Amino acid sequence: MAESSLVKIQLLNETNYQTWSQEMHMVLRGKGLVSEQKKKHSSDANKQEEWDDKADKACGLLTLRVKQSQRIIFQNVSDNPIKIWAAVKLPLRSAITPMIGDVIRFM
Repeated sequence: MAESSLVKIQLLNETNYQTWSQEMHMVLRGKGLVSEQKKKHSSDANKQEEWDDKADKACGLLTLRVKQSQRIIFQNVSDNPIKIWAAVKLPLRSAITPMIGDVIRFM
């Protein structure tokens, strides 16, 4: 995915988690990558494939919108959008007011 096709939001850095998280949530939601379900559909092959596809897209979007120096935070979970979000949220949110809405859930 070319970065030029992304909605322009600031890269996540050490000081902008609250703004970044709100904007990133809207980008993911606008692309149909946010859902009320968070677990995989391993019992249904078609739903599992759809979940995997959306998870891959979400991982790409999340990674591209995080400052290079911050990506080390989620290098061990870079294939799971839920874990990426949780990984960037913990260290960067401690000094700011938490975002209403908590963790994004993906299909």
